[in-house]
Amino acid sequence: MKHPSPQAGHRHLMLSGTVSVAIVCMLTGCRGASFMDNSPVEKMGSLKCSASPAAVSAGKPVTIKISGIPKYKGRIQRVVQSTGKTTTTVNNITVVQNEGKIQGNQAGSFTPQEQGNYKVTVKTLDYTTIIGSCGFKVLDPCPQGTSRLGGYVAFIVDNSESHNLSDCPNPRKIGVHPLNPQDFLEECTAQTEREKAVEKATSVLGSFGSEDKSITSMVSFANFPNNKAPIKWMDATTDRSTLISQLQILRRPYGVTPYNQGLKSAIQIFKAAPQVSAKTPKILVFITDGFPTDKNPKQTLALADQLKTQHRVKILSVMITGKISQSTLREKHKAFLKEFPLDWMDSSYQRNRNAYILDLLGDGSVQNGGLLKNMSDTLVFVEESNSLGAEIDKITTQETLTCQ
Repeated sequence: MKHPSPQAGHRHLMLSGTVSVAIVCMLTGCRGASFMDNSPVEKMGSLKCSASPAAVSAGKPVTIKISGIPKYKGRIQRVVQSTGKTTTTVNNITVVQNEGKIQGNQAGSFTPQEQGNYKVTVKTLDYTTIIGSCGFKVLDPCPQGTSRLGGYVAFIVDNSESHNLSDCPNPRKIGVHPLNPQDFLEECTAQTEREKAVEKATSVLGSFGSEDKSITSMVSFANFPNNKAPIKWMDATTDRSTLISQLQILRRPYGVTPYNQGLKSAIQIFKAAPQVSAKTPKILVFITDGFPTDKNPKQTLALADQLKTQHRVKILSVMITGKISQSTLREKHKAFLKEFPLDWMDSSYQRNRNAYILDLLGDGSVQNGGLLKNMSDTLVFVEESNSLGAEIDKITTQETLTCQ
């Protein structure tokens, strides 16, 4: 399955009033400019902000730190917007940076009072426009008599070759493809959106564990079709760096899309989970960008049922579709599967390709949505990989941080 790449970012420069001559000199190499020691704009760096913790209860403080472009000597604006019950600008301040130090607000405290997702935007106001952003989540305190529970969350992530197009920033060739000598293997040279999504969800879970140890969440990770990550549970509060290191395998997409390999890893992961209260959520977040290539979809569905019945796991699936309708995707995948040899499918189908494809992909109706629909308790579609973070954060929060 091939999908369009996420839109690339771009740089916007805006000249401002009396300093335009200085900027032109910087761009053309004039020696008379005094701004930033004659460094070109491209070397100015990037304006960054960070919010800590990544999630809090309403009424608890968040530290917002501005960093980057250390030699910038102009004004910087910080705007905090709530996207909760109302979309409002809740904090708008301008700070002055002098000789690389943001006076009084390099690490500013902000106390949100309303539940929602908050976005922080920082922007330079003089010389040239450079924008950075970060965010954090706020949940209402639990009602009296209830409390938040952590959860056990396993992220099972598709790393098939279609991600070379759907989620692979700045790919580079690293060798000849072992099965298709006319093609190349590729490596993503920057963090993928799948990595960012898992890291963001883990940061939110870990933030509440940091605030209250009784809300500790455990996370695990596996990729398919070629999982090399060790089967283990990690504390979302204290072991995040270990998880981040494991996620880097997602920068080398390879192979097709056998869901059963992902579910087999999930069974191993939840077999290794300790006995916990029936109230403690156990969820599997299944991330893919393509329809399956399983040889026996009935066996794969049985693995999903084993997770649900024997291990009390809820399966939440998120699929990246590209800007293509489900019916069009299904037809493209049918054509793709018809190129496979008949002996690819399990012998139980007796070379009945139509029955095999129907069990794998369904017919698009509510009654038969195919393997992904049938194995999932919840199924969400997103058009682009850069929407994964928000969606996975949403479902993990709903399932593991509710008040009970």
